[in-house]
Amino acid sequence: MAQNVIEMLAHRRVATFIEKYNFHSRNIFVGDDGSLIHSSEFGQYRERLVKELLSDFLPRYVSLGEGFICNKNSKRSTQCDIVIYNREETPNLESDDLRRFFPIETLYGVGEVKSKLSVYELKKAAKKLQNVKKVRWDQPSNSQPINGVCVDDCDERRFLPHDTDEEIYDQLDINVWNPKNKEFQNIVTFIVCESIDLKNKSMLDVARTLYKPSIENEPVRHNFILSLRDGLMSYITENSNGNIVPYSFPHRGARATGYRYVEPDSHGSHVLAFLSGMVDALSKTCIYRFNIKDYIKDFSEQNAPMT
Repeated sequence: MAQNVIEMLAHRRVATFIEKYNFHSRNIFVGDDGSLIHSSEFGQYRERLVKELLSDFLPRYVSLGEGFICNKNSKRSTQCDIVIYNREETPNLESDDLRRFFPIETLYGVGEVKSKLSVYELKKAAKKLQNVKKVRWDQPSNSQPINGVCVDDCDERRFLPHDTDEEIYDQLDINVWNPKNKEFQNIVTFIVCESIDLKNKSMLDVARTLYKPSIENEPVRHNFILSLRDGLMSYITENSNGNIVPYSFPHRGARATGYRYVEPDSHGSHVLAFLSGMVDALSKTCIYRFNIKDYIKDFSEQNAPMT
C-alpha cells in the first residue's frame, strides 16, 4: 500500500525537527570543549523549534507565546517557555520590559522545553507545571466555556437519564466548576526534552516516582512528557467497549488513568504520538471569557438617581 501523503509529510517534518533539536542546536551553540557558548540563546533556539513544530500541527485557533500566567486572585506562575492561548480572546498585556502576562481564562496549555535532564530535574519541571495548573483552579466569574468542547466517549458523561440525581448532574455538567473531577477544566501541561538520564530504569519506572501516590495529585499531573531519545509518556483509559485506548489527561472524572509509554524509533513515531495527543487534548480543554473587571477590585465611582 502506498504511504499516505499526510503521513509522509508529517514524518518528514518531525525528522527535520529532531535533527535540528538534537544536532544543529549543539553544532551552533556548543564549543569544542563541550560547554555551551550562549546558554540563553541555546534554550531560546530550542523553544522556537518546538513552537514551530506545534504551529505546523495545531489548529489555527491557537497561538503560541511565552510569559507568565495569572488569575483574578493575584496568583501567578514563574516564566513559562511555551504558552498556548486563544488569540481572539486573550488581551495583549505586557510590562515595561516586554514580559507578557496571560490571564488563565483564555489559556489552553503550558509547556517546558529542556535539554538533558536528570530524574531530579524532571521532577522539578513536573512540580513547576503542577503549580501552573493550580492557577486555573480559582473559579472564573462565568464558568460556561466559550469554546465548543468535544468530550470523550464515556457513556456516563454523554447522556444521562431524566431522573438522574441533581448532584450527579452537577458532577458531570461541564458548566459546573470542579477542575479536580473535570479534566477538561484544567489546562494542558507538557515537557519536551532531548533526553532523560534514567539510570537504567524505564520511563514507566521513572513516571511512577514523579508524584506522591494520591488521588488529590491526579488533576495537576502533566499531560505529556516527550523525550526525543527516550520516548513519550502520557496516559491510557478504558473505553465504553472495555478496550484500553490512549487518553490525553491524567484523570478521567474522579478516576485516575494509567500510564502510556510510546517507544522512540527512527521515524519519530513518538513525536507524532505527542502531536496527536496535543491536538486531542486542546480540542477538549475549556477556555473562558476574559473580563478586565474581574482583575480590578475597586472602581472609584458615584451614583445618582435618574431624572
